[in-house]
Amino acid sequence: MAANRKFLATAVASAAALVAVTGCFGGEDKDPFEGMSAAKIAKKADAAMKDADTFKMSMTGKDEKGKPTSGSYEIAGDGNCQGTLTGDGMGEVEFLQLGKDSYTKADAAYWKAVTGSDEPGKKAAGKWVQAPEGQSQQMCDAKSMFKGDDAKGAKRGDDAEVDGKKAATLVKKEKGETTTFYIAAEGEPYYLKVVTKEAKKGETTTTITDFGKKFDVTAPPKGEVLQAKDLVPGA
Repeated sequence: MAANRKFLATAVASAAALVAVTGCFGGEDKDPFEGMSAAKIAKKADAAMKDADTFKMSMTGKDEKGKPTSGSYEIAGDGNCQGTLTGDGMGEVEFLQLGKDSYTKADAAYWKAVTGSDEPGKKAAGKWVQAPEGQSQQMCDAKSMFKGDDAKGAKRGDDAEVDGKKAATLVKKEKGETTTFYIAAEGEPYYLKVVTKEAKKGETTTTITDFGKKFDVTAPPKGEVLQAKDLVPGA
């Protein structure tokens, strides 16, 4: 799913997702997706997510090397967002974006994993590093995260529940991996969870919550900011 890929690309690498709770619609509950194809259900969910102003994504899983990773990502609206990512072998990183300004704050292990050197970690200790303008412009854009082709080829699966909310599922199988999309069957048809299972990496999960919640994203003090070019020549 694009939402997974966007998060991990932004925060430096790895995929993610959570745990499925099976269930079904009650005998008298109307299925809001009755008669719809999987493609049409996905299209409705994509449209709902693009219209959502704020929400939170939480991830657990493994990176490309099979090491555990987890993180959270808050879309705050108006081009703003913030989040964290932690992984074995890559340390911990915080990131935030305010409009066109993107910042990263990380520990020495992260900078060593990214640059291959100990020096950037020493320079950036306790500091936020500002990326060159325009480098992460789509990081906070829900419209670029959710695309109908992510569920292309999926089929309607068994109905389920996610944190007590009724959900329809779409199941996509390809190239040794199975991805299950959980879509709210009550209220707005938001994606509530995405679970990907791969033979080599196991299960990765993304849960999406806190729709409409206000998130406070604040720029770091100027005295705590370094420019990327001063940390990594050529950045």
